[in-house]
Amino acid sequence: MLFRTANFLLILLFQPVLLPTLSAQSEPLLRNSVASVVKKAALQEHVQTLASEAYLGRSGKACEKTRAYLERHFKDLGLEPAFQEGTSYSQRIFAPGTLAGTGAPRVLGRNVAAKLIGSDPKLKDEVIILSAHFDHLGVVEGVLYPGADDNASGVSMLLEAARYFAKLPEKSRRTIYFVGFDLEEVGLIGSTYFAENLPFEESKLKLFITADMIGRNAAGLSRNSLFVCGSEYARPLRTTLRDSAEAQSLTISYAGADLIGPRSDFAPFWQREIPFLFFCNGLHPDYHAPTDTVDRIDFEKLTRVTELIISALQTWSDEDTLPDWHAPESDLEEIRTGRRVLANLLAAPHQFQLSSTQMMMVKQIDLMFASIEEKGTFSPQERQSLIQLGTMALKMLQTFPLR
Repeated sequence: MLFRTANFLLILLFQPVLLPTLSAQSEPLLRNSVASVVKKAALQEHVQTLASEAYLGRSGKACEKTRAYLERHFKDLGLEPAFQEGTSYSQRIFAPGTLAGTGAPRVLGRNVAAKLIGSDPKLKDEVIILSAHFDHLGVVEGVLYPGADDNASGVSMLLEAARYFAKLPEKSRRTIYFVGFDLEEVGLIGSTYFAENLPFEESKLKLFITADMIGRNAAGLSRNSLFVCGSEYARPLRTTLRDSAEAQSLTISYAGADLIGPRSDFAPFWQREIPFLFFCNGLHPDYHAPTDTVDRIDFEKLTRVTELIISALQTWSDEDTLPDWHAPESDLEEIRTGRRVLANLLAAPHQFQLSSTQMMMVKQIDLMFASIEEKGTFSPQERQSLIQLGTMALKMLQTFPLR
């Protein structure tokens, strides 16, 4: 995930409750009676494989093995290649210019994608993308950065979702593209290139979904919460999100993309005003560290988040219509969520090692949230003030001790 440490406060602001830290070996999560559609063992196998020493942190040349892993699974599932008119699962990412002295194009990396053509004669021309980036930081000065959560967790969801939809006896009405992005960690290069070179007409793309870091919890916050960004531009999507989350005993914490910023692969689609959703559990102390290892993944939660995404995607792939892009409206749900978390921060500042200056900033944000909640709405100008205040808070927290 292309997040900076400073974004930790904003992640906190959009988690619903503060709970003690729970490890992946904690008591089983509460689950509903609906039979699971996801193979937890498959999720574990994907994460264990991609975060193993053999995959060298999935950076640079080491990504070739990862790309082959995705391609093999797509092919085994019988999914069609997404590129070069259905002949290749791989999309070369070209850099501007050519290799000196050769005139040949420079290839920076490769995206990997497969497609499942929809069954409806009309809706099959509409496309939904489900995606996750597969690259990480590699080996730095002899130290392996496994990237189990960032983002082997998201890739495991992508592959398990591909398996589920490929095996459905009755295919989805819309066409689904399953996309693995390269070079996210170095500036969203893979997703940006893909958005600029879509294997179909851009007008056909009705919804873009991506997941990044969905196998952990933000600094010990609730295992029952999930962060979602982007629904403010297509508010009707929240009905399905709510229903799917309730079925998995998860609480969705909504946050505006303007508060988070272009931190993951949704950014190029956001810029093109294509409806998008970004799923994430938030930062944790092992973010971009050698300690982002498999043993710290909460596979029970990863399973539930994967089930939520699959359930919601199945609804959207079959609905008669999907919502169009529209300008965000006042979002009091976002404000109320922020206030609940701020109350927890104010009640336990030492747990997060907040200085007196940082505490003052948290109180300022809470006062502004309280004023907006009391009015029941807020103007675009007030939202800009919130963004500016959040930016100030981020600068103050650039040295926040995550470890």
